[in-house]
Order: sequence, then structure tokens, then C-alpha cells
Amino acid sequence: MKAIIFIMILLLCSLLFATPGDLLWRYKSPSQIWTLVCSSNDKVHFSSGNYLYTLEADDGAFRWRYQAGGTVAHPVVFGHMVLVGSYDNSLYVLDASDGYLIFKYTTGGDVNAPPCVYDNIAYFGSSDTYLYAVDTNDGRLIWRYKTGGAILGSGTCYSNGLVFVGSRDTYFYAVNSINGELEWRFKTGNQIETTPHAKYGVVYFGSDDNNIYAIECETGKLLWTYHAGGGCSDPYVLYNNLYIGCLNRYMYALNIDDGSERWKYLTGSEVRSSPCATDSVAYVGSSDTYFYAFNTATGNPKWTYKTGGVVTSSPCVLKGNVYIGSNDTYLYAFDVGDPRIRVTSPNGGESWEVGSSHQIKWVSTEIDSVVIEYSTNNGNDWLFVARFTDEYENYNWTIPNTPSEECLVRISDRSGNPQDASDNLFTIYRTTGFEDGKTTRKMPVKFNASPNPFSNSLQLNLPAKASVYSLSGQFISSIGKGNHIINTDKWNSGIYIIKCGNEYKRVIKISE
Repeated sequence: MKAIIFIMILLLCSLLFATPGDLLWRYKSPSQIWTLVCSSNDKVHFSSGNYLYTLEADDGAFRWRYQAGGTVAHPVVFGHMVLVGSYDNSLYVLDASDGYLIFKYTTGGDVNAPPCVYDNIAYFGSSDTYLYAVDTNDGRLIWRYKTGGAILGSGTCYSNGLVFVGSRDTYFYAVNSINGELEWRFKTGNQIETTPHAKYGVVYFGSDDNNIYAIECETGKLLWTYHAGGGCSDPYVLYNNLYIGCLNRYMYALNIDDGSERWKYLTGSEVRSSPCATDSVAYVGSSDTYFYAFNTATGNPKWTYKTGGVVTSSPCVLKGNVYIGSNDTYLYAFDVGDPRIRVTSPNGGESWEVGSSHQIKWVSTEIDSVVIEYSTNNGNDWLFVARFTDEYENYNWTIPNTPSEECLVRISDRSGNPQDASDNLFTIYRTTGFEDGKTTRKMPVKFNASPNPFSNSLQLNLPAKASVYSLSGQFISSIGKGNHIINTDKWNSGIYIIKCGNEYKRVIKISE
């Protein structure tokens, strides 16, 4: 009994007094670990063979696993759900707490890259050449778009109403997230098998033509390219740096403004792992079996760790720890050590009404107080919210009257460094107080609107008079009590709010 207590004390001390690069724990899975993701609820999800595993981030304790019908790809966490594609042609949507299958959507080919989720819509590609948009509430197909080749290895990302994906037909696509129509496409010199990263109005991706591209999101205009000398992994953008690993054995840090090289480091073998970074450390694995932690300013390794196999999985950082999987079948957890901040809410896809109250949440290490800001134009400008003691890691925010679909929250140490912002955009919308400045009396009513999304017409069953607004709060029309079939041919594609008494419904107009 004394021996057990002594071992527990040693384990506790190792967790409390660990230094950067110290191994905290490792977990053995039945087969190689290809991909993993950390979630804000202190879990680590990773794929190994046909299984998706979930562990406690603090100590590696097993929570659940789910067996798919084929090898599983890179998981993505959205709210209470984990989404993962599989080589059995399906996208699985699971309950993050227990692995319960909510639904699966089957395509005509392999789904081997991560989806992205915005406003409860999952966007993902398949080797059947299609880009899909599926409602995560019920698994219903909203639209699909056919590219000219298989979508394999290229995940999707969302920015300001556009979904981006690469295809083996050598093209990079920007597709309207509402109606699935092509906005623009950009031709590269070879197939695209990496997941893009959109930030600050620019989307970044690599192609098998050995180039890294920076494209303006709205127009598809080429801003710059960098020739890496080998195919590359998924890029990771933080502040003004783009981090990427390539098959020519190098890890790169580029300036996102012009693609100029900040530094590069030669590892012992191909770098197929996609990096992640904090303010001061960039992490990546290599096929030379090492896990690297680089100084972001100089590119020199701060520490390395030799695993027992090739490291192709992407690392993730959560609450002072960094996690990586290896082909030696182990998932590793290391101490980060540096001061850190991570925004957990809002973190992309939320829709918050003007005047309502929501909690801004974050996690941090070695931070005493923070400055909270928000942006309504995708990070181009920042507005002050509060200075706040970091003890509770949450702030109750009354949503200001600044409706926008391009909102972010940023939290920084009072010195300005480190800092973190929402990973993706969220929406602030307005639904009350528009009718001649008057506040409408609220009534306990329920009503139906179908279909949703709709195209040429919308059927409404209204127990009272209703009003229709654009997402930004602009009044569109009034509709009387009763059953109606509304002709919507003249409505622009987009999101609308219907208000009837105290109930508000969000409906989507799409083009046929």
C-alpha cells in the first residue's frame, strides 16, 4: 500500500513540476496513430485504424472508442459533436461525451480529410469528386458541388460565406456556402491534397506542384507563392506567420504578408505532419521519428523527443500540454511550460443576438489578467470589451448592437503577448426593435416555416402577424396571421430572420 501511495505522489509531482518537453504520459493504441485533435472540454480525440478514440487530456484516461466501417481520418470537434470521415465512404457524427452515433452520411467515395463546420452545416469532400454540405442536426443534404477530380486528402475551411477545398483535378475551389454555387477557382500545377487555412481574408494551401499559395478569399486573386521544393502538409497560420512542413524534409516559417521566408529547419526525413504553434513555440513531427518544438523567432529547436516510429500526425496544444501521435502506436502528452491563452468560446459558428448575454471563455497558463477585444470585420480592426482578472477564465458579455457575420473575439495578456483569437467567425444578429424604434410586445406563440432551406417559395403557418428581417436587421416585409405560401423569387440568397411574437426562426434562401 505504501508503495502505491509513493508512486502516486511521484506521478503527481511529475505533473505539477514538469518542464517544457517533459513526457507527462503516453497511451498505447492497437495500431498506428495518424491524426488527432484537442477539444475545449479537456479531451483528446485521435484516429487509429478503424477506430476513433477519446481520452482525458489531463492523464490519458480512456473514455470511449467508436469503430467505423473503414480507416478513419482526421476528427473535428464542433460543440457536443465529433465529426470524422472514413474510407468506408461515410462521414460520422458522434456525441463527443460518449461516442454515440448521431448519424452518418454516406457518399460515393472515401471521406479521408477533415470537414469544417459553420452554423451547424458540415462541409466535406469525397473521392467521388463532390463537395458536400450536410446539416449536422439531422444529416440532411443541403447541396453538393461536383469538382473535376477526386477530393482526397484535402479538407475544407470556411471564411465569410465561402467554403474552400482542393481537388486532384489541380484546381482550388471557392464555393458559396449557402447555395453551393462556384464563386471562383484557381488552377495550380498539380493535384491538391492538403487542407487549406483561411485567415485575415486570405486562404493558404499547398499543392503537389511543390508550391505554397496565398489567395485572396473574396476574389481568387493570387497574392504570392513560395516554392518549397517538395509537396507540403497542411499550413498553420498564427499572427503573421505561416508554418508548414514539406516532403523535402524542411519545416518552414513564412511571412503571411508576402511569403518571404522567416526561417527553415532541415529534419532527418519527410515532414508530413501538419504543424501547430503557440506564440513562442511551433510543433511538428517528422518521418525521422522525432517530435520537434521550435523557437518561433529563430527556428532553433527548443527540445525534441524521439518516438518509436514515423510521426505523421498533427500535434495539438491544450491547457499547457502538447499532444502527438506516432506510428509506434503511442499517443504522447508533453508539458508546454510557456504562458498560454486559448479562446474556447466563441470559437466559430455561434450566432448571438444583440442585447443577449453570453460568456466569453478561455483557458490559460501563467496569466494574471487579460484584455478582451472583439472584431466585426474578420480581425482587421479590434474593439475593446474589458480588462479582466484571469482567475475565472470567463467573462459575461452583453452583446453590443454591432451586427455582423465576420465576428471574432481576441484575448491577450495585458502586455499584449501571448494572445489568441476565435478560430473561426461567429455572427452577431439583431431581431428586435426595428419597427420605427418600437419594441414589439412578446406573445407566447409557435409557428412553422418550411422548407428550410428554401428557393422560390416559403410556406408559413402564423398564429399572429410576423416580420421578416435580413441577418443584419434590415426590415424586409410584414406577413399577416394565417397560412401563407410566400413567393421569394426576388429575395437574395442568404439568411433571414422571421419574428412572430416571442419566437424567431432562422431560414436560408438558396438559388436553384
